[in-house]
Amino acid sequence: MARANGIKTDHIYQVNESKQSDRISANVSGLFGTMRIALNDNLLNQSTPVEVKAVMAHEIGHYAMGQIYEMLLYFAIIFMFGFLFVHWTFAGLLKRYGEGWQIRDIGDIAGWPVFMLLFGIYMFLMTPVLNGIVRSHEVKADQFAINLTHQPDAWATIAMKTSTYRKVNPGYWEEVIFYDHPSPRSRVWMAMNWKAAMQPVLDGQLSE
Repeated sequence: MARANGIKTDHIYQVNESKQSDRISANVSGLFGTMRIALNDNLLNQSTPVEVKAVMAHEIGHYAMGQIYEMLLYFAIIFMFGFLFVHWTFAGLLKRYGEGWQIRDIGDIAGWPVFMLLFGIYMFLMTPVLNGIVRSHEVKADQFAINLTHQPDAWATIAMKTSTYRKVNPGYWEEVIFYDHPSPRSRVWMAMNWKAAMQPVLDGQLSE
C-alpha cells in the first residue's frame, strides 16, 4: 500500500509504546523528506492483520493527501489572529491599568503574565475550531482508508478498540467541542454506511 501511494517503505517505523501505555495508536509526523508513518507495538500486538492494514491505510491517507501542510497553514492563520487579539486587548488593558501594573508597553517583561493570560484565553476559545480542523482531516483519512482497503468491518472493530481511552458515544456538542478525532461511534457509523452503499457493488464485481 505504501509503494502504491508513493511512500518509501523505509519511512515506516514501529514505535515501542508498550513500556509507557497500552493504547493502540499510529501517526504521521515530519516535513518534506523527514515525513514518516509510525505504528506503535500495541497496535501490532493487539490487532488483527486486517485491522493493522486499516490503520496503515488511514495514516497513508494523511501522508498522501498532504494534510500536515494543510494543518500547518490553518494553525499559522489561527496563531496570527491570536497575536492580533493579544495585541489589541493588551493595548486596551495597558491604557486602563498600565500605570497601576507598572507596565510600560507590550515589550515590557513585566507584562509577560498578561500576555500569556490573554493568549491562553484566546486558545481556549479557539479549542472547538482547532479540534474541528483536526477532526475533519481525520474523517477524510478514515474515508481514504476504507476506500483503499475495502475493509469497513476492520475499521469498525479497530475504532471500538480505542474505547479503552476514548468515550464511545459522546453527545453531539461534546464531540464537536472537545474531540479532535471522530468518536468510535462516528467511525463505526461511517464504516457501516460505506458498507451498506458499496457492498452490493463489490459483490457484483466479485461475481463478474
